[in-house]
Formats: sequence, structure tokens, C-alpha cells
Amino acid sequence: MASFARHLVSKKKRRFIEDGFDLDLVFITENLVAMGFPAQGKESLYRNPLGEVQRFLDSRHPDHYKVYNLCGEPERQYDPEVFHGRVACFPFLDHQAPPFALLEAFCKDAHAWLLQDPANIVVTHCKAGKG
Repeated sequence: MASFARHLVSKKKRRFIEDGFDLDLVFITENLVAMGFPAQGKESLYRNPLGEVQRFLDSRHPDHYKVYNLCGEPERQYDPEVFHGRVACFPFLDHQAPPFALLEAFCKDAHAWLLQDPANIVVTHCKAGKG
């Protein structure tokens, strides 16, 4: 039932379906990932379940991922410790362009993370993963 709801919400977007994972998540490049919001509670019935996102990242990229929360809504925040403290927030309103200064700060932070180790990946999300 939950899987059906997630596919219904995703519509024609690509999903990562492999090794028991079924997530609204796509590798844009080998070190850049875009995904939908990692949700908890009832919302996880139709969005990425936070626990599954954590399991995916910890199993596929242990200690080498940093999550960038781009959600501007206060209710779209979560404890950074879920992702071992590797969370940065660059919030702007859904379906709006970010201010240039925010975009520049995000790019600098993500670039610095990627330079620290060739195995590092950047994982970005907004509310629905549509950007």
C-alpha cells in the first residue's frame, strides 16, 4: 500500500529501485544525488521514509555522504544526528528560486565536502524532490 502511494506521488519521476530499496532518489552524477524529503510518520507513507534513506546512505556510502536540506518550511527540519550530523540547511521556499547568495554558499559548502575525499557524495532534497 505504501509503495503504491509513493509511486502515485512520484508520478513519472525516476525512482531508485534496487537491493530492496524503493526511493524517490536519483544519482545526477556519481557523487551528486537528488531526492524527495525524508519523511517520518504518516507522511512516510507517500514520501521517502527517513529510516530507509538513512539505511540506504549508511549501507552504500558509509561516512561519505552529506545531506543538504533545501526546504524552507520550518516543519521540514529534522535532527541532523539521524545522518550522523552531516546535514547542512540552505532553506528557500518550495518552487521558488533560491537567493543568489544562498546558492553560492550551498555550492561552496558542497564543493568543500566533495574535495575532502573522492568517495564523498552530496545528497540534496527539497520537499518533493522536483527542485
